[in-house]
Amino acid sequence: MPLHAQHFSYTPVDFKTVRSAVTSKKSAFYYPVLFERYRNNDTTLSHEEFRYLYYGYTFQDEYRPYAVHDADSLVSNLMRKDNPTTEDFSVILGHCREILELHPFSTRILLTSAIACSRMGNTKEATLYYFKYRSILSAILSSGDGATEQSAWSVILISDEVELIRSLEFVPSGKQKMIAKSLCEFIYVMANDYGVEGFYFDISQPFARGFK
Repeated sequence: MPLHAQHFSYTPVDFKTVRSAVTSKKSAFYYPVLFERYRNNDTTLSHEEFRYLYYGYTFQDEYRPYAVHDADSLVSNLMRKDNPTTEDFSVILGHCREILELHPFSTRILLTSAIACSRMGNTKEATLYYFKYRSILSAILSSGDGATEQSAWSVILISDEVELIRSLEFVPSGKQKMIAKSLCEFIYVMANDYGVEGFYFDISQPFARGFK
């Protein structure tokens, strides 16, 4: 059953609370400590901790939502090959690791890394990438239901919109509209059995940081 057909409870992201928590050394969600656990592939990180990791990143100096890594197009081109070789996947993984230094929570790159590891027979590393990928998607899903501007899913990277839609077994149509008043983006999907036209995403955080 597609995820969208299930019933989710959600909690909108209170970015003031997130900022306070990730910047306080007394907090259980103090960002340097939390992020170090993430970098060290700590699989005991909880759903709540992943929410603070993902949304808390927007308050870090390193957060550059619109930055494009030089290796991005190389990864895309190799993934589009008809029959990528083991060597191709090794190159893909190397580039993905570089991109994750810039965008550590990119669901697209985490999924690509997991696929590359799987195709190379590195099951253990693939499992770690899948864990991060699914945990971040779960964090985004918990921020709304995507059905209205008021219940839009909050994302910190525009590319996460497409990944979330695909994870729900819908196909993005390539068409979207910006709703300036609410800083939301509506992503249209291809015709489907559920009559869903598309989904709303809150892009206020990437918009606020801009192209710095």
